[in-house]
Amino acid sequence: MVSILFLLLIISFIPMLIFAPWVPTRYSDIERIGKLTGLKEDDVVYDLGSGDGKVIFWLSKMSNCKFIWIESFIFLYLYSILKKYLYFKDKNIDFRIGNIFNSDLSDATVIYVFWFPEKMGKLTKKLLKECKKWTRVISYSFEIGWLKVLKKDKPSDKELTIYAYEI
Repeated sequence: MVSILFLLLIISFIPMLIFAPWVPTRYSDIERIGKLTGLKEDDVVYDLGSGDGKVIFWLSKMSNCKFIWIESFIFLYLYSILKKYLYFKDKNIDFRIGNIFNSDLSDATVIYVFWFPEKMGKLTKKLLKECKKWTRVISYSFEIGWLKVLKKDKPSDKELTIYAYEI
């Protein structure tokens, strides 16, 4: 039994090695992210590799639009489900577990990512193929070299840069 649990634990960490380790977004930056998204009531917002769901939960306080949270790390997924049902029951948040590259993003109007640059190329190809023109993409800390930057938010040298793009 212990061997099986250990194996499940090891397997659950594989997504973190493939895409990016879980590094929480700073609360001080989430308000800036919210402003850059320019959320409207009819938006469908995807958070790809959502971690603990902090960004989606905070954005759901700003808008009643639809939020879709995709995470491949089972423990963060379960934690966020619990958090939603304890504190955010009335919010329109859909949790999905799985590989982002196997997920359909065609209904997205806003996409938020916090990924390492070396993974952005594959993601950009997927976004350009599946997303509608005018879909807004917000990248925390890392530039997406294959898209044209619309806005760069970096209020001081101590702050991380947040990039806004449009497909």
